[in-house]
Amino acid sequence: MMGRVTLTKTINQVLPNNVMQTTVLPSSMCEEIDRSCRNFVWGHTTNFNKVHWRKWDSLCTSKKNGRLGLRQASIMNQTSIIKVGWKICTRSNDLWVQFMCAK
Repeated sequence: MMGRVTLTKTINQVLPNNVMQTTVLPSSMCEEIDRSCRNFVWGHTTNFNKVHWRKWDSLCTSKKNGRLGLRQASIMNQTSIIKVGWKICTRSNDLWVQFMCAK
């Protein structure tokens, strides 16, 4: 199980990051990303469903609480957009910020 969690953290949750940094994804797409991560962690296949031993929300909390430290796609998307907005507000001398403001 921990191998599946590690793969989910490194692959399934990192791949959409590039898109999330530039666009706000619809909630249905964020739910689909979460569903694919959840199904992979619990071992679902098209022919066989396994039991979810804990709620997904409880698994997506910090590791300090003894949880797995997974992240929800909608929260990752919001924080990525906020981070880009913060960089635009605080780094006015950067070339990419000047380009975006000129557009």
